[in-house]
Formats: sequence, C-alpha cells, structure tokens
Amino acid sequence: NTGYAVVNNVAASRRLFVGIANADIANTAAGRFITYGYAASVQTFALGTSITITAGDPLGPGANGSLGVSSAGLVTAYGPVLTLDTITVSAGSYIRGWVRAM
Repeated sequence: NTGYAVVNNVAASRRLFVGIANADIANTAAGRFITYGYAASVQTFALGTSITITAGDPLGPGANGSLGVSSAGLVTAYGPVLTLDTITVSAGSYIRGWVRAM
C-alpha cells in the first residue's frame, strides 16, 4: 500500500470507509474521494430481502466484500453517509447522499 492507491481489502475482519469515490477507481490506482459533502451517486449493496431506505437514514459499509453502503448491520445511528432519497431496494441500487466521513 502506497498510502494513496486503492487496494482491495484482504483482511477478513476489516471494515474501512474513507469516503465515496468520485469516479470508478481500478485496484492499485489513485483516485479522489468525497469525504464531506454532496455525492450524486452512492451505491447501496444488494440484500437478500427488500428494505426501504428513507431520506435521512444513516448508511455505512457492509460486511467485508460487499460493494456499497446500507443501513443493514449499521452499529451506530451516525453512519458516514446520510441518504437524500427514499427508495426500496433488494438488489444493489444508487442514491444521492451526504457524506460525513471526516
């Protein structure tokens, strides 16, 4: 890890969150993240059941290996992303969000 490049997480117990990528970033490539402020496209991860995410709900990283954020399994009421949309999801989806990862 160079300190600035994106590297897939290999430790099974880590759940890291640095922000929402500003664009697609390849593994080991450098990229920009939104750590505070508006994000036009935030991916929610796929769930085994349908849930409704309400505007204002806190979202955070899921289990290791998941792609995106969700309210499922969030252990605090202060997730690093607040959703700005109300949607029902079961498969992965995209929402607008406010990032507060600082």
